[in-house]
Amino acid sequence: MVKNGDHGKALEFGEGIEDRFASGPDFLFIVGGIYYILENGDNALHYFERALAINDSDIETLTLKAALHYARGEAPEAAASMGGWTWACLSGNVNMGPTVSGAYEA
Repeated sequence: MVKNGDHGKALEFGEGIEDRFASGPDFLFIVGGIYYILENGDNALHYFERALAINDSDIETLTLKAALHYARGEAPEAAASMGGWTWACLSGNVNMGPTVSGAYEA
């Protein structure tokens, strides 16, 4: 459903199965990602936070959470969501060209 762009149906489906998968970080990330696509930042953050409460080192969830904060103009929250070189990459302070040799330089 998401792949076909039917985000509303995907959310309906997700709501129907949430009780069974509420402790699954992948499920929570997917639902948060749908809200992110739909530009519903508050709901996206809610699901990202729940996913991170289960697995606080999931790079995809951390990245979308930081990108959402950054898009809202919440740079301190974005920086707090990420650490080290990942935040530097998001904020454009590291050139991630063909190699990642500069990835640890901020």
